Amino acid sequence: AIKKGEIEKVAKNLGFFFFIRGQVVRGKQLGRTIGVPTINVVPCQIKLLPPFGVYVSRILLDGKQYFGISNIGIKPTVQKESIVGVEMHIFDFEGNLYEQWVEVQILSFIRAERKFISFSELTGQLQEDIQKAKEYLLKLNKIGKFRERRLENFSPEKQY
Repeated sequence: AIKKGEIEKVAKNLGFFFFIRGQVVRGKQLGRTIGVPTINVVPCQIKLLPPFGVYVSRILLDGKQYFGISNIGIKPTVQKESIVGVEMHIFDFEGNLYEQWVEVQILSFIRAERKFISFSELTGQLQEDIQKAKEYLLKLNKIGKFRERRLENFSPEKQY
């Protein structure tokens, strides 16, 4: 189900959301130039990942939870190398997270990863992705899907 991208089915079967943990690494810092700042994590090489694409996500860091969108893949618009990473835009967050450990929980698939012909096209698509994610989160919040998660068992130094 993970390889097929059936994220909600994975969460239902596991009893928790599929997640990736890692340390925030420095990226190219292009997101901030188009108004969508991001953080980057390189997942463990043996981690089974869903299909490359953009997902609604919940990000846990420093004992707090945030929501945003995450791209899992190789970022073909901005990167020539085929390095697989997870790049997250966290809603309503500002700050330096370099070298901090985060957990990104994958909640729902938005769209497949693709190469854009311009930053303008990418920026427009990101705004649509953000809107879809916020609508999804609003719907989940209305049915009480997100109660405060207990974080005492969260071990950020473990990369999964």
